Amino acid sequence: MGIAVDIAANLLIGGLLLALFARRRPRDQARLDGPAEALGIYRQHFPDADGTVTLASDQRAALVALRGGNGVGLVVRHARRWNARELQPGELRRVSAAGDVLTLSLSDFGWPASQVSLADPDTRTRWLARLQALAARGTDGAGPEKRLA
Repeated sequence: MGIAVDIAANLLIGGLLLALFARRRPRDQARLDGPAEALGIYRQHFPDADGTVTLASDQRAALVALRGGNGVGLVVRHARRWNARELQPGELRRVSAAGDVLTLSLSDFGWPASQVSLADPDTRTRWLARLQALAARGTDGAGPEKRLA
């Protein structure tokens, strides 16, 4: 009977602490202020990068059309930090669209699927075509894993 009371007490205390933690932790309200901020975050990881930024309509992500080729940059909010990545052929496994959201699934299992909300249908269509072309180039044997083999 003594062990049952100890277990119940630990569960009660753990439940209370979890409830307090969940209540006190504010939601992540970080948003990109504009294309210049998105490009600045991207340049923290890729200092020489330059391109045209398309800001997501929810301001939690941005796509960068990199100058000098077909490169694509991605700035996205994961948990409580901004991450930037240059997407190469072979890294982008799948791109799907549902409503105004593009979902990018990468081959890197350590990088979660990224969602980019684009309210403008023309912009969304252009980016979907560009990203799908990039994903297709990764499956034609030109991706980094094929070059290393």
